[in-house]
Amino acid sequence: MGKDLRGKELGQGLYQTENGTYRARFTYLDKQYTNTFDKLSEAREWLAETKYDCSHSGIAASTHMTVDTWFDYWLDKIISPRLKYNTIVSYRGRYSSKISPHIGMMQISEVKPLHCQHVLNAAQEDGEVPGSVSKLKSIMHAMFDSAVENQLIPTNPITKSVKYVHGKCEKRTILTVDQQEDFMREGEGYVHFDAFVFVLNTGLRCGEMQALRWQDVDWANRLIYVKGTMYHDRNTHEFVVNSPKTKAGIRTIPLTEGAFNVLMMKKEAQKGRPVSMQYREYIFTGSDGIPLNTKAYNKCLSRISAKIGVPKLTMHSLRHTFATRCLENGMKPKVLQEILGHASISMTMDLYVHVTEDEKISEMRKLILPRAMGG
Repeated sequence: MGKDLRGKELGQGLYQTENGTYRARFTYLDKQYTNTFDKLSEAREWLAETKYDCSHSGIAASTHMTVDTWFDYWLDKIISPRLKYNTIVSYRGRYSSKISPHIGMMQISEVKPLHCQHVLNAAQEDGEVPGSVSKLKSIMHAMFDSAVENQLIPTNPITKSVKYVHGKCEKRTILTVDQQEDFMREGEGYVHFDAFVFVLNTGLRCGEMQALRWQDVDWANRLIYVKGTMYHDRNTHEFVVNSPKTKAGIRTIPLTEGAFNVLMMKKEAQKGRPVSMQYREYIFTGSDGIPLNTKAYNKCLSRISAKIGVPKLTMHSLRHTFATRCLENGMKPKVLQEILGHASISMTMDLYVHVTEDEKISEMRKLILPRAMGG
């Protein structure tokens, strides 16, 4: 028991120094915590709060805390306030399925690069594509970086030596003009075809299309206002709408004749159909009035792809096809950037370079030149 200068008992972990200040200290899991205050009440408050934090969050147990404990604290207390809901769900899902089974029960101070390498190796052995493995590495790097910043571990175990096999990224299918005509002809009659046509005419991301409400349509000026993105939570099976990740995602898109006609037909078709009160204001829903997840759209697109003889299409393929048609028809990249909601012009220019390369090949093949020497 500590005492003040007059010999009065102050309680466990508290005492008064010779200069009159009050010092509070205690030991938790071999680590000592000390602080000094002008007032006894402040010292007692700090001591109580710090003891509580140590025993409940595990944040102070730098050498004994498990990786699972740190991940939960890092996600819930440190980074979740600045993340979108779907990003938090994604982080938690990837961690629990691919990271935790390998290092979750290890003490955070014991994790070495070789353990992190094992996580990546196991993910690739399970068939995870390079992009998904890259995200696992990013999550681990970020959570261990935060642990270093908070002085829980001296160094980040995700070092330069922790690598994964990049492999070749599967090239996304972008429809040519002829293929798009085949798609429009053969796809008609398939369920969700109106959604496909709408994306081919607006370049919306699938989540942005799903989040589109009737009140976001300006009928008089033939505009739509993109204000959010819809995400399907696989755990709760609920559809959640968030604001776009970047300011560039909030935008106004003029409607083509094709897009305007889709909205007119959707408005008419929804008359007399079942209406879900929860989703009654959303434009693109299933026959039961409930939104569909991206997988349902892509499954239908896969069937149309096979029918017209092109590599597997996705909703993102349709978005890129729209962008390609825009550039082929002379739209300026800066204008296209705003329509697509790209945060950076470099993202749009990547599409532009792809299109100009195709045009270069096409134009060169049209040339009729004199026979080469020796031909």
